[in-house]
Amino acid sequence: MNHTLRPGETVIYEARFHSAAFLLAHILLMLVGIGFITIWFGIASLKNTSLVLTNKRVIGRVGLFSKQSLDAPLSK
Repeated sequence: MNHTLRPGETVIYEARFHSAAFLLAHILLMLVGIGFITIWFGIASLKNTSLVLTNKRVIGRVGLFSKQSLDAPLSK
């Protein structure tokens, strides 16, 4: 994510989602037979999601094939 930083901007914290966040729902879906298919898309999506806090803004990036970015400035 460092290639999206602006001059003078430093990373304070970088976070990713844990797979336990969606695991229970997919286990329940597996009981009805469709969870096995959807769990692979969920894992791939979570592995490609990141949130970065810098000294000037919050940056979010999500997506497997088509990346989407979110950028919110920190107001003072």
